[in-house]
Amino acid sequence: MIEKIEITFSFDKLAKNINKILEENMFARKKIIIESAKDIINSGRLRKNKKSTILLKGKGLERKNKYGSKIRVHSPKNPKSISTGSTKPLVHTGTLRASFKIVDDGIKMAKHGAYHLNDYTIADNWFTRKFLKGAIGKTVKARNFLPITPKGNYSKSIKKQMQKIDEDLYKGIKRAMTRSV
Repeated sequence: MIEKIEITFSFDKLAKNINKILEENMFARKKIIIESAKDIINSGRLRKNKKSTILLKGKGLERKNKYGSKIRVHSPKNPKSISTGSTKPLVHTGTLRASFKIVDDGIKMAKHGAYHLNDYTIADNWFTRKFLKGAIGKTVKARNFLPITPKGNYSKSIKKQMQKIDEDLYKGIKRAMTRSV
C-alpha cells in the first residue's frame, strides 16, 4: 500500500516561465547563426570570385562626393555605399555583413543576401549591358554563407554550439518545473 506520494515538479511554474525560456533559447540560436555567417563571410572560404567580378569591383562605379572628389561606389541604387576594394566574396561594401539583425520572427539581412543563397541567372539590364556583356544569361552558383545546409541541417561549425543550447533548454525546463519541497 502506498503511504505517501510526493510531487517534486510543478507544471504551473513551468507554464509561467516557458515563454521566457523559449525566447532566450531562440535568441541564443539566432545569435550563433549570425556570428557564424559573419565568420564565414570574413574568412573568404566561399567560392572564389571570378576574374571578371574582381575586375568590376576594382573598377567600380564612381560618383563625386560633397567636396567634388571622385569615389568608388558599389551600386547605382545606393550611391553612398562605398566600395572596399576587397576581392573576398560578399565583402565588396560590407553591407551584407553589417545587415544581420535578430528580429522576433527570425534573422533579418540585406535583401541581396538572399540572392547568394540560391543559383541565379544574370539579368539583362543597363548595368550588365555596360559592365558584364558576356555574362548576361549565365547562371551564378550559390554562395551559402549561412551555417545551415541546403537540407536545413546545421553545418559542422555550429553543431556543437547548438547541442549545448539544446542542453541548456532542457536544463531550463527542468529548473522551471522543479518545486522546492
